[in-house]
Amino acid sequence: MTDNIIYDQHYQGIPLAIEHGPFLENRLADALATIENIMQNNRCITVACMELRVPEYNGLPFSRIADTSIIKFVKKMQHYARWKHTEIHNGQRQNDRPVVDAIWQMACSPAGKPYYRVMLLLNHAAYHVQSPGYDAANTLQYRARQAWAKVAQIPQNCSGKYIRFPPNGMMTIENNADGLCRLFARASALCAVPNDANGQAFLAFGSTRKASKYRTAI
Repeated sequence: MTDNIIYDQHYQGIPLAIEHGPFLENRLADALATIENIMQNNRCITVACMELRVPEYNGLPFSRIADTSIIKFVKKMQHYARWKHTEIHNGQRQNDRPVVDAIWQMACSPAGKPYYRVMLLLNHAAYHVQSPGYDAANTLQYRARQAWAKVAQIPQNCSGKYIRFPPNGMMTIENNADGLCRLFARASALCAVPNDANGQAFLAFGSTRKASKYRTAI
């Protein structure tokens, strides 16, 4: 598969967020593979969108082509979820293990400051059953701040200003045709052709799963 540019309103019959197009086919394929992976064995998916900002002073690597910072961030989120899962079940292995997948886009602000738009995809076991009072939003935000503080090498009590949780950035998606369409349309906004719009450069793209036709999964 090549980096074909998609101008259509649909990809494999699924609607796209056309206001963010055009799109790169390989990015759409990876986003769809990531979504299908977590929906495969889960009835309900928690979607959490956020922006992670890179502190200027710490020299955190940032590449226009590829980057490992978000992969480390997702792995830490996965670690926190699985550690808590083991604690809840007294160390016994359970079938409904936590799953944390992600789709992200790297970008630069008009001032040239790097940041990441991240969409986390979590199964029910990863958050809802682990949250005090079943308040998944608070648990998620706390863990995200904790994970990004470690990756970005900043004090945890200062990490809040480097993470933004947009309004309506968290939602629950049912595993059905409508849920797939809603989730993929939202993810497609991160799959746009790299460009320079309104002074913001939208650069590289990443996901925790890759379309098997042309890449190997991370």
